[in-house]
Amino acid sequence: MENIVHVVGRFPPPLDGQSIATARLASLLESAYEVRRHDTAYKEQALMPGGLWERVATTLHYASHRRQLFGALARAPEAPVLWCSISPGFLGHVRDVAVTAPCFRPQQPVWSVIHRGNFDRVFRRRLTRPTIRALVKRLRGFVFLSRRLANQVSLWVPPDKLCVIPNTIDAAVVSTPGEVVLKRLEKSGRSQLRLLFLSNMIREKGYLDVLDAAALLKAKGLPISMTFVGRWNDKMDRDAFYNRMSSLGVSDVVRHRGAVYDRAAIKALHLESDVLVMPTYYRDEGQPLVIIESLAAGTPVLVTGHASIPEMVMDGREALFVRPRSPEDIAMAAEKLAEPDVWAHASGCARQRFESYFSEEVVRRRWLGLLRT
Repeated sequence: MENIVHVVGRFPPPLDGQSIATARLASLLESAYEVRRHDTAYKEQALMPGGLWERVATTLHYASHRRQLFGALARAPEAPVLWCSISPGFLGHVRDVAVTAPCFRPQQPVWSVIHRGNFDRVFRRRLTRPTIRALVKRLRGFVFLSRRLANQVSLWVPPDKLCVIPNTIDAAVVSTPGEVVLKRLEKSGRSQLRLLFLSNMIREKGYLDVLDAAALLKAKGLPISMTFVGRWNDKMDRDAFYNRMSSLGVSDVVRHRGAVYDRAAIKALHLESDVLVMPTYYRDEGQPLVIIESLAAGTPVLVTGHASIPEMVMDGREALFVRPRSPEDIAMAAEKLAEPDVWAHASGCARQRFESYFSEEVVRRRWLGLLRT
C-alpha cells in the first residue's frame, strides 16, 4: 500500500477555490503515487431552494457518503490520507466528527489540509473544543497554506503536527515565459491601465471599494479600464452594483463579465490585465488562488494584508498593499503602478515570486517530502 495515497475532499464541480486546490493536489501526486480521489461534494446543493429542505438533503447525502468512504478507505487501510474538506464551522465540524473521521482506519496516517483562513474558530468555540482536541490527537498533522494561518492554532496543536505548504495552480492557467515577455512588450506601447477584479462577487472581497476607486481614477484623468469577473450570490448585490456604477458615471470604463469557469479563459484574463485588484477582508479567506494565477502571468497585484496574503507577496515588489475599505488607497496604488518603470519592475518580481514559491515543481517537492517522512 506504500504507493497509494487517499485524497478526501470536494472536487469540481462546483468550481471554487477549494475544489480547484483539492483537484490540483491530487494531480500533483500522480507522478509518485496511485492517487485515490474521494469526492465529498454534494453536487445538487446549488440547485436546492435553501432552508430546511437543503439541510435535510445535505444530511442524507453525507450519511450515504460515510458508507462509501468507509469502504473505499478500508481497501487500502494503511495508505496515507490527505483530508482536504475539514471545516471550522459548527455544522461542518459536526459532520466531520460524525461522518468523515470515523471512516479513517486506526493505522492510517491522516493529514488535514486547511483551506479556510478562520480555522481557529473551531478551537475557540466551547461546544466544539472537546471534539477538535480529540481530532488533534488522532491526526498525524495539519497542513496550512501559510505560517500565519498555522500560528493561529499553535495554542492547541503541537509544533510537530503543524506543516506549511502553499497552493499551486493547474497547468491550464500557468502562463509561459514567452507569453509573459509578449505581455510586457504589449504593455510598453499602451498608456491605458487595465485593472482586473476576479473573484466571486462577495462584498467582503472589496468589489465596491474597487468600483469607487475606478471613479476616483477617472476623475483624475488616468486612462483606465476596470473589468470585474465573477458570479453574483445575491440579486440585490448585483442590482446595487449596477446602480452604483451608473451613479458614479463610470459605465464607460467599467464592465462586469459574469462568471468565467474555463481555465484557458482565466489565463487570458490575467495576460490581458496589467494589475489584479484584490482588496479583500473576507473572513474565510485563506490563500487566494487568483493571486497565484496573477503572479504566473507577470501581473502585479494590489491587495490587503489579510489572511495569507502578506506571505504570498511582498509590498513594494510584486505587490502594493492597501487598507481594507479604502478606495483612496486603491486609487493611489493604481496611479503608482501606472508608471511604466514601476510596473515593469513589479511584473518581473511577480513572475519570479511564482517560480520560486508557487510553481508546480516547488510545491510537489514539499508534498512528497511530507508524505515520505
